[in-house]
Amino acid sequence: MKATFNLPELMALVKSVNSIAPTRDALNVLRCVLLETESTGIVRICATDLNIRVECRAAAEVAESGQLLVNARLLAGILQKLDSDTVTISGTDDKRASIEGGYASYSLPTLPPETYPSADTPNCEDIAAVKGIPSLVRRVVFAAAAESKLPTMRCVNLIFTADGLKATACDGSRLAVAKAESKSKTEQSILVPAASLLKLSGLVADRDELHIGVAGKNVFFKKEDFVFSARLVEGRSINADSMLKSVQSVFTMLTDARAMYRAASAASTVGGEQNVFSLCFRGSSICVKCGSENGRSQQSIKAVALSGTPAGEYWYDQAQLLGCLRAMKGSLMLDVGQRGVLVMRTDDLCCLQTSRRRPANAEDKAA
Repeated sequence: MKATFNLPELMALVKSVNSIAPTRDALNVLRCVLLETESTGIVRICATDLNIRVECRAAAEVAESGQLLVNARLLAGILQKLDSDTVTISGTDDKRASIEGGYASYSLPTLPPETYPSADTPNCEDIAAVKGIPSLVRRVVFAAAAESKLPTMRCVNLIFTADGLKATACDGSRLAVAKAESKSKTEQSILVPAASLLKLSGLVADRDELHIGVAGKNVFFKKEDFVFSARLVEGRSINADSMLKSVQSVFTMLTDARAMYRAASAASTVGGEQNVFSLCFRGSSICVKCGSENGRSQQSIKAVALSGTPAGEYWYDQAQLLGCLRAMKGSLMLDVGQRGVLVMRTDDLCCLQTSRRRPANAEDKAA
């Protein structure tokens, strides 16, 4: 192949696919990107780690069509060093590639393109068209289990209905539910690994409208000149609606999400090995207390009682509750259920957080 590219445009595309190609503990072929040029003046750039794959397309001046398989990190590093507006990449399919731009010239080894996993995108009917995927992912992905023997716990459940798109994640101790507007053509529920959605959110913007489709065991997110696919996980997710309805509210309070997060974050600075703090509900205030071998802290915020009589002290995992509060903004409605189960709601996010047992030495270490 031989083609001349706009250097800034090519650098941006290579940077995108570079985030997909693994750098270690993988076959050499997976550390590469596939460059494929067509006589129509289009170049296709693909990368995969077998679980996810990204494909970008761009225009180029194609002198010879063909394919090259080159190391992703090496190609990105070379392009960053070039001082020119254009770059020419050429080479035979299974020997060496030549990269020329300005006064610089590089030669690097290639691998046979036929050894690369199939990069063909199957035809699949769209389920829905959605905007705001990155912000939707950020609102729920924290609640997926980072490590779990159950693959479904490491996933985000995307539920497409006529009313829009709902995303849920649950790690066994907390639940997050968020919604987004979508143009759904059918009702369907799929489980996508949280790690894959995080990769996708770094490659697109909230303004991008992505067309989502399913083919076989893969889900595809498509827009003009861009295709991202991820392997689906088989299994059943927790019924978020049933779990939320099962919470019997003892009292309800209204406060500010940012104020709640700042208070919890400040109190947690002295968190110790137990990694817990408590929320103490009293009338028109919520007090966050933390006591450990590192010291003691206490932070209070104002709140309004909406129903019931706010009272009691309950303990929570610091990291888990802070993850929920960090994703929330605006007015925060707190439903406190039996045994301190929290249901936290803002305009665009609902979280459920279970409480923990009272620490054995809580009397000594609480502020």
